[in-house]
Amino acid sequence: MEKRILNIGVDIDGVVRDLYHPLVSIFREKLPNEQIKDVKEWDDYRVAAHTSVGARIYKLWFVDWAVKLYSTAPAYNEVIRDLVLLRELGHKIHYISAQPNQLCELLTLEWLQNEVIYYDSVHFTQEKWRIECDAYVDDSPEQLRNYTTNGKLAFKYMQPWNRGFLQCRPILRLKNLPEEIWAMKRSG
Repeated sequence: MEKRILNIGVDIDGVVRDLYHPLVSIFREKLPNEQIKDVKEWDDYRVAAHTSVGARIYKLWFVDWAVKLYSTAPAYNEVIRDLVLLRELGHKIHYISAQPNQLCELLTLEWLQNEVIYYDSVHFTQEKWRIECDAYVDDSPEQLRNYTTNGKLAFKYMQPWNRGFLQCRPILRLKNLPEEIWAMKRSG
């Protein structure tokens, strides 16, 4: 099979950007008497399940603390290096993110510019599978399930909260994605 240029859909939070460790830090700073589990202990994608404040965490995360959190969250440097390599090889990178509101969308666009992260397009949608790509990389079990249900080729970027999700092939390094895709197409 001839190798070709791929359109790769990549989630941002949990794959390219680490919002979770900074969230835990801000939580502990702002709410010192409340409890939050360390990220490596998370076994569920629902952050509320790991905090003593429950569902209130989403308002804190996506509204009250959004500016601080979204502007200071670090990139996963290894992922950035892999994405740069993929683009140098000619592949197209399309960020597909399910941000919860317009503020978080704007902060995400600013973050991408400030981190000097290059890409071919950015899409904000809850229905990520509707953006046409050859393959997708995500950390959310819900989104991965949506991709596979809709006949899309998706790879699970390994995180503690998706260990139990077995429907997608795991991937640790994005630079290996083209070989993984071509291997699957040859065998499938």
